[in-house]
Amino acid sequence: MGLGIECSFNPEEELRPLRSRYQEGNVDVHRYCTNPPNLPDPRHQAVFVGAACCALVLFSCEKDPDAPIPTTAQYTIPSGTTALSSASEEVLEGIYTVTDGSLDLGDQVVLKFNKEGLTIDSGNGNYFCLKAGERDSEIFFQGYWRYAFAYEGGLASARIKKEEGGSDILAGKAPGRIIIRGAYGQEAGTQDQLMTLSFSRRFSDAVKNSRFMILANFGGGRNSDGFPVSQNSIEMLQFAQRFGHMGVEVDIRVSKDGVPFLYHDATIDDKACRDGPLDGPIDDYTWEEISSSVRLIRGEKIPSLEDALSFIVDSTDMEFVWLDMKVGDNAAARVIPIQMKTLARAKELGRNLRIVFGVPTQQVMDDFTSYPGYADIPSLCEMTVDDVLELNAAAWGPQSTRGLQVDGLKKIHDKGKIGITWSLDDSRTIEKFLNETNFDGFLTDYPCLVAYHHYIR
Repeated sequence: MGLGIECSFNPEEELRPLRSRYQEGNVDVHRYCTNPPNLPDPRHQAVFVGAACCALVLFSCEKDPDAPIPTTAQYTIPSGTTALSSASEEVLEGIYTVTDGSLDLGDQVVLKFNKEGLTIDSGNGNYFCLKAGERDSEIFFQGYWRYAFAYEGGLASARIKKEEGGSDILAGKAPGRIIIRGAYGQEAGTQDQLMTLSFSRRFSDAVKNSRFMILANFGGGRNSDGFPVSQNSIEMLQFAQRFGHMGVEVDIRVSKDGVPFLYHDATIDDKACRDGPLDGPIDDYTWEEISSSVRLIRGEKIPSLEDALSFIVDSTDMEFVWLDMKVGDNAAARVIPIQMKTLARAKELGRNLRIVFGVPTQQVMDDFTSYPGYADIPSLCEMTVDDVLELNAAAWGPQSTRGLQVDGLKKIHDKGKIGITWSLDDSRTIEKFLNETNFDGFLTDYPCLVAYHHYIR
């Protein structure tokens, strides 16, 4: 949504006063909330491309579930620029050394493009979601940053000057150097913390040739993460594409009249839903009652499984969907036809998409094996290796708390199956499993953290 702001961001000239204060120790760049000094005259909005998104409200330091956060409408290509080519995006991807901003981001970050834009991932939970555009042999970025473990974040913008890699990148060539200069901040309308990134190296051949999958819980994000959309909603499936994961886990329940839908908890409660006329066990209601009378915490309708899978096929580039079955009483007979119908349609469209029926418990396993031809249905079993082989499951999904499972994983791989462990949500565990196991993917609440550790390998 262009606002007519000229793309004239010049960090060397406009940030010189701020750089001086930073070097003198008068600017607090720690990620926790302070009262940072304001930028020069706010009328100089052209200094920061991201200020075009001035309507973007920032996060609070308090863990307020209603904390305002960036919306999709404010996540747009910089005004006055044109989108980058895929060749330019490929040249930009890689590992960058951090100078300004290292207290927040650490010594290095990962830059990776996805369907929605650019993500910059760090090893401590801070990440950026940016849109990129080019103009006059220079590249401009705008968007926002977040701290994954709290309600912190704000506006961000940056620029690559033509003599610092811009011209070569736009020509599809690998330049001798790439320097990204920008700023970010926490208070509304301010970007008073410097960020300077210098290209260090490409992703390793092992990473580029890997089929490793990063999967996101709850359709892409949890309600407790403070996103502007609800977990297990179609809106979340759309929103979370900017995080760069390859697939999602969604929670499946079945209505009283047999319609599968996305929802995690057993009951309608105020943690997941807005106040309404229904309460108690959600499976006690018909689909018409659920669809018409229940709204998720951010106001969306609960999606049917069929609608959610259709959206994934038509509007995303996801490669993997894990149907986490929360019920086992004749649910397989309701879910599997939708699963197989969607897979057939995806194949017709040339989509590389796997949808697996999740088997987490004996009850669900009993229900699944009662379905005719179950051994030919793509499934993921969370139980033992023997259970995986009995079901002829396509994948094994052991919980990470069960340990590294090296021997079991080898047995699975020897049978041509894949292993996905869950839920890996801290750097130490992620690094350990990446270095000491050969799992084919991780399910996580924090795709940005897994992406960082995966791509720096």
